[in-house]
Amino acid sequence: MHTFENAVDKLAHLSQPEIQVDARPNPNFAAHFWINGPHAASVTSFLSADKIRFLKASRLQGTLSTNVNYLVYLEPGKLVTEQNFDSFIATAEAIVVTLS
Repeated sequence: MHTFENAVDKLAHLSQPEIQVDARPNPNFAAHFWINGPHAASVTSFLSADKIRFLKASRLQGTLSTNVNYLVYLEPGKLVTEQNFDSFIATAEAIVVTLS
């Protein structure tokens, strides 16, 4: 999927440089998270060790996307039951608290 997204971005002239996170202290992070954008220094300073540990440990089921103004979290499927809603809200709250 990541390869497909890169191809579409290039065709639409939307591509941003990939931001490399030091993989030595976080070997699995780069395998699961792709970060693109024009401000590598801002992103790498924002991603503290605690934030990276949270993202790895949370094993998010959905897609997390953010920019300067917004943070969006999408999960596949439908929110049908109260338990579905509660689980989604708990995940979203944990993301906001940790990444704020």
